[in-house]
Amino acid sequence: MMGKVKKVTSNHLFLPLFALALLLVFNAFATPGFFAIEFQNGQFYGRIIDILNRASILVILSMGMTFVIATGGIDISQGSVIAISGAICCSLIGGAGDGTANMPLLPACLIAVLVCALCGVWNGFQAEDPAHGGHTDPADRRTRHRHADYQGAECHRVL
Repeated sequence: MMGKVKKVTSNHLFLPLFALALLLVFNAFATPGFFAIEFQNGQFYGRIIDILNRASILVILSMGMTFVIATGGIDISQGSVIAISGAICCSLIGGAGDGTANMPLLPACLIAVLVCALCGVWNGFQAEDPAHGGHTDPADRRTRHRHADYQGAECHRVL
């Protein structure tokens, strides 16, 4: 029995799922009607539906970040490029702020993606390493910098 418990609790998904379950149980008792879902005018309404609607944007952004990280292109400019994309899209759609759309959604999103692709190209040129024949693998570049830092630390210890 203890072996099964240890197997379940040692899983990397146990703690996040346990925290989510704890949060849901707390909200079930603390907030009346937390799990209530209504269907009106062809749409679902309720607190859970609102949470899922707001979380969908974060899920899409995190999937994009996961693809970037999975391909080895880890850098700190991703968040700023995502923010630029959102700002461009929002300003093209409703730049006046009066609630009327200035541009349709699809062209605004395409323009935002193109501008951010240009930002990515610019960041790519900034990451080139001419001393090693042009663009290098980001992991290789990080390893060289860590090695140089380690060598510098060793030099200071010897002196």
